[in-house]
Amino acid sequence: MVDYYKEKDKADLFFRVLSDANIIYNKNDYPNLKKDDYELLGLIFDNIKSSLKFNLEGKYLHIKKNEVLSTEAFLGIFLKTEHGIELTKNELETILENIKELV
Repeated sequence: MVDYYKEKDKADLFFRVLSDANIIYNKNDYPNLKKDDYELLGLIFDNIKSSLKFNLEGKYLHIKKNEVLSTEAFLGIFLKTEHGIELTKNELETILENIKELV
């Protein structure tokens, strides 16, 4: 049987992480974000990673990290929903390769 409250909390965590990134890196403040702006993408990735860690260690102790989307998936979803940037798997891998020194 599915634990309704845990699934609800996982959905809440999903929106909380995306909202945290949106507060700082929204389209109004960064209207020209590009796929190759690795410095800014590194900051966004780090923000998502920190938000996910903070929430899993704080409010959502009953949710394990392997039960939610990866930070990489959150980055892709954020870029698509907030900035209209759709990434291919290769583009996401290129971004991750270029930001690994920054995060």
